[in-house]
Amino acid sequence: MAFIHHVYFWLKNPDNKEEQEALIAGLKKLAPVESLRFSQIGIPAPTDRPVIDRTYHASLLCVFD
Repeated sequence: MAFIHHVYFWLKNPDNKEEQEALIAGLKKLAPVESLRFSQIGIPAPTDRPVIDRTYHASLLCVFD
């Protein structure tokens, strides 16, 4: 059985692309963690559907054994 952990990140300066790129670069450094079976970094989908939360700036999905 796997343990799934999904983390959402909100930037203090949401219009600062450099901060978003630095956050994503930092999240990519977690990929080699030995106990991590799978990881995926995401950003909000470019859609305006009211059911989609677009307030976060990046997310990290982790799957552990």
